[in-house]
Amino acid sequence: MTLSFHLIITLELDTAVTESILDTSVSSQKSLNRSSSNPDLSQHKALSSSTSLANDDVDNSAFIVKVYRSDQSFKYFPVHKDTTAKQVVMLAITEFGIADQSSRLSCREFDLLRQSIFYDDMCYSLCEVSAENGVIKQKRLPDHIDNLPERLSLNARYYLKNNHSTETLVPDQLAHELIREAQINFLQLDALEICAQLTLRDFALFKSIQPTEYIDHVFKLNSLYGSPHLDKFLKLPNEEMYWIITEIVREQNIVRRSKIIKHFIKIAKCCKDMKNFNSMFAIVSGLDHKAVQRLQTTWERIPDKYKKMFEELKSLLDLSRNMSVYRNLLKSEFIMPPIIPMFPVCMKDLTFIHLGNQSEDDGLINFEKLRMLAKEIRHITGMASSSYDITNMFDSPTSHSHVFGNSTDTFGTIKRTHTGIRLSVLANAKRLYDEALMVKKVKTYLSNADVIQDESKLIDLANQCEP
Repeated sequence: MTLSFHLIITLELDTAVTESILDTSVSSQKSLNRSSSNPDLSQHKALSSSTSLANDDVDNSAFIVKVYRSDQSFKYFPVHKDTTAKQVVMLAITEFGIADQSSRLSCREFDLLRQSIFYDDMCYSLCEVSAENGVIKQKRLPDHIDNLPERLSLNARYYLKNNHSTETLVPDQLAHELIREAQINFLQLDALEICAQLTLRDFALFKSIQPTEYIDHVFKLNSLYGSPHLDKFLKLPNEEMYWIITEIVREQNIVRRSKIIKHFIKIAKCCKDMKNFNSMFAIVSGLDHKAVQRLQTTWERIPDKYKKMFEELKSLLDLSRNMSVYRNLLKSEFIMPPIIPMFPVCMKDLTFIHLGNQSEDDGLINFEKLRMLAKEIRHITGMASSSYDITNMFDSPTSHSHVFGNSTDTFGTIKRTHTGIRLSVLANAKRLYDEALMVKKVKTYLSNADVIQDESKLIDLANQCEP
């Protein structure tokens, strides 16, 4: 009989699944349309006639790479994801003025030279220099290698190298600079960017949950497919809550500890604005945990503005009247998909429907129960019916342009202002590079976060902070 329930509810969900597939199909088709925000990143644009950064085509570039010379001077270059190391070398030779220094050829003659068969014999290449444990490592990149922005680790730089020179690109005394560049300090990470990357990461997992996973979980069917994405998403609130607690109680300096709490309050507020209620719930729960709340001296240093903000966020978690404040917010006409709901509340509602209604009535299947379950599952999956629009993740203008990863596979995308107008790549190359670097640092931090989930250990650390 349980198997019959599974099949019947699956039929009830067919409409929602079909709509989801159609939405995905339309979305995929739209992604193929070329526009100013989705340019054709062709090789022709990367190798424009003058390779000058003043060329209009650079405004269609999605990334910025920073290339050094052995004298530690550097320049920023707009590139595409498929721009090769060879193409970057050609750009760098021109922009660093090496062509003018080594030859009196005209621009036309140099263009012909670089496109000739003799280019392979030119004496410059792109090298990646990194520092690990104080040791400098250097490797020449193959000419055909692309995806240069993503390939570079935080402790590495790109250098233009003269292949016929034995000069050292990075002296040993500069190794500490590369190591320092790779260090990630939580307080130096942008709160808005942390929120954005949390949201994009969590939403990708939330959207991947199949409707049948809810059925498997509620009825405990232990089917062949099971509920892998659902089970993983269920763990997120606890993981994120313990991350907040760990970050706070590990900091022994009271000044920095109070700044960390303030930083998390800002992140929670951003999550609310971004309709990521699941992460907001986790962060507020972490800040309200007994290990953090006992740090009275630390909380006294928090400005009243942030304490008030924290109390307003806590009010959304008010359990009275079946969490009516939160539920009314979700019903608001201003809250439209995409949404990441408080997932424990979603699962509570499904469990209540299941346990509060008999599956059979006088030996007959209770179709009303099945319809209620199907309706609730459609409601939950409907929150992921559309994806986050990077240009409209915030209702109010921000003080600067933030870089958001378009997916979990990339660390950055084309930068825009809050109005959706593209920033000038040429005029803002350094700014855009720094913002893309911030995205990479945030993603690295989130993926490598060392979280303590042992309650007793967290309390011990809190006692060490404030005995």
